[in-house]
Amino acid sequence: MKSNHSLFFVALLLAAFTTVFFSCQRNGGAKTPEAPVVENTSISEPVVSESTAIPDTLPDSLPEPISPNPPKISEFIFLLTTNSDGTFGYDVTERGKLVISQPNIPGQSGTTGFTKKEQAAAAATLVMEKLEQGIMPPTISEKELKKILKN
Repeated sequence: MKSNHSLFFVALLLAAFTTVFFSCQRNGGAKTPEAPVVENTSISEPVVSESTAIPDTLPDSLPEPISPNPPKISEFIFLLTTNSDGTFGYDVTERGKLVISQPNIPGQSGTTGFTKKEQAAAAATLVMEKLEQGIMPPTISEKELKKILKN
């Protein structure tokens, strides 16, 4: 008996969700007060009303996308690393595979990393941008490095 009540509850929730979902889709997200309320006490019959019916044809014109150029999803990510002396470096991965591990400031002698996390993140972001453009190796120039270290 308990399973019948559970099944009824699931069917009722599904019917309510379907009604609300398609009602919002059809009306551009606005809920209309005149939408018919459909009560279904039978599990064997699906709930279909005018507000839940799927249109047979598409409209003549579709709404314009919010952005004509959607943002590109990068396959590169970076992780900040902390060195034993408290400075910061970064690792850059492509689809989970390590591409660059840079524990120290690039182009400078020594093994000291960046003093601020923001500097390491800026350097990693610049390297990722160069990798996305196909620049290999993605070296950081002295001018770029000075700008990063200023922050």
